[in-house]
Amino acid sequence: MNKMQFRQGVSDLEDFLSAWGRDMLQRGFTIETSKDAPSTYQELRALREFSPAKIIVYNGGCDNTIFSQSVYNHLFRAFHDFGHLSHGLDFQFKNEITLGERQANEVYDAVLPTIGLERANVVRQIIRAEIIGQIEYYQIHRRYIDDQKTYVIGYLGVEGGIK
Repeated sequence: MNKMQFRQGVSDLEDFLSAWGRDMLQRGFTIETSKDAPSTYQELRALREFSPAKIIVYNGGCDNTIFSQSVYNHLFRAFHDFGHLSHGLDFQFKNEITLGERQANEVYDAVLPTIGLERANVVRQIIRAEIIGQIEYYQIHRRYIDDQKTYVIGYLGVEGGIK
């Protein structure tokens, strides 16, 4: 993947996330950010039971991501957390991998008709790097990645990196 494909893929993913967020709002959901967002599957489920139409995601760690603005990182977190709930998958390693594949394919199917095969494949690869790549890193190092953008670029083998 080259730099231009990567940048276009991120833009395409941001477009998907914007549309997903609008759809969720139209369906009556609210998406909020907080330093005290649910950090376990049990907390996520408890929030859903208490406030079925509310999604709260962590508001930190948005400085070094692939996204152009923190709002897209928050939307991606909300999309991912909503996936945990809608697919009934907890935060275990194997379930993160399963959810990463499902969400990568879900977004691929959603964007394919409008952006075509090549660009949809790039978006799918980016989502895999964001979810599967980062959970693999966590599984080995037992800590989250500080510079997610550099990690994802390296994981995907973007030619020459991105500055």
